[in-house]
Amino acid sequence: MPHPVNRITYPFPYYSPPPSHPMVPPPPHIVPTPPPPPPSPPGHHTIIIIIVFVLLGLFFLAGLLAALYCFFIKNKKKKKKVVETEIINMDEHIKGQEDIVPGPHGTQVKVLSVEEDVHIQEEIKKKEKVGG
Repeated sequence: MPHPVNRITYPFPYYSPPPSHPMVPPPPHIVPTPPPPPPSPPGHHTIIIIIVFVLLGLFFLAGLLAALYCFFIKNKKKKKKVVETEIINMDEHIKGQEDIVPGPHGTQVKVLSVEEDVHIQEEIKKKEKVGG
């Protein structure tokens, strides 16, 4: 018996014939990526930025006020000045006297006597001045 031309013979053990349509291998097992998080409400980042800038401004203002307070306290202490007033009372009396006395060898000599009476009274008044 002759072999038909279109007939395929398989050697022993028999294999099943190949399928009539080509087999596509199954796709590799891929875990689907989770959906992206929902978008933040509009203006969310803007609110955070505004809050940060306001807080930074408040800290800067507090530092500035503390510096000004220290400056004014320092100047207030510096402006206390002690003013000394010196009062001097001077009382001077000069008393002069001229005498004519006989000198050696029989001539007359003039003798001048000068008495000085000086009184000095010193008084110091201290006043604290506040302000300029």
